[in-house]
Amino acid sequence: MVVFIVLLWIFVVDKSYIKFENFQKNAGLWHHTYNLRVILKYAYHNNMIPIIPMFELGEPEGMGSERIFDSNLSEYYDYSELKIDGKPFEVMLDDEHLREKLFHRGVIPNTVDVFDFSKTHLGKQGKYVGYFLGIEELMVDGNVDIELPFHQHLVDISSNVIHHLGKYVCVHVRRGDVLSQYSDIDEATQSENILKVLDELVDDSYNVYIMTNEFDLSLFDDITKKYNTYFYTDFANLKGFDDNYKLFSIELLIMKSANKKVSTFERNYIHNIGQCDRWLYES
Repeated sequence: MVVFIVLLWIFVVDKSYIKFENFQKNAGLWHHTYNLRVILKYAYHNNMIPIIPMFELGEPEGMGSERIFDSNLSEYYDYSELKIDGKPFEVMLDDEHLREKLFHRGVIPNTVDVFDFSKTHLGKQGKYVGYFLGIEELMVDGNVDIELPFHQHLVDISSNVIHHLGKYVCVHVRRGDVLSQYSDIDEATQSENILKVLDELVDDSYNVYIMTNEFDLSLFDDITKKYNTYFYTDFANLKGFDDNYKLFSIELLIMKSANKKVSTFERNYIHNIGQCDRWLYES
């Protein structure tokens, strides 16, 4: 019995935990998902158990801006299904019960390693360190395959919508905050330009699903007149979430399964969605 307790103590205590502190953090789910992947890769490379930090979610304009709140992203991702290079990977979630959870595992909180963003090269220079890909000290060598699925209930909701849509093109129309950041983005995301791209890519046998952070959906009236068009407002199970990032998660899954994909910008999407067939804005 004593031997068992000693072995259990070694198994629990002889694990190195790492906590992440002092970063500027207000951003959206997309941004913080990339941040999450960076710290997972760093912890994996250094054989440590990461304490997933509380990220500050919320953006100054567009859907999702109704409130600012902290989240370890467990509302969106199922950490129990996390795999790195095909193997289960353990994490701990930072929340109001963190100290209690550490003590339960036999870990004294002040013995946990800390990655202090204020002491990194960007932190010392006083520059923005909210995007972890810019932190040299976090960068590690080698490719790492990270599998972190959305929660199953979000997947199930997306599956119902996908089944209803049949053959469809998904169009991601990003407006809100980016209208003031890019020249000509307003023109690029108007119905006239979206219709031009759709007409070149699909025919009227396709349904159209538009995911957007634009509140005024009448902006897309010209599209709805020509194509059988859907928004989240057309599906009862896509409405009434306590935050719009759950809707965004579901819509990413809808985009992933689309027969054709159109994005506002030419870029890769998270969760193996990859590049889209066309994009609306060309810089």
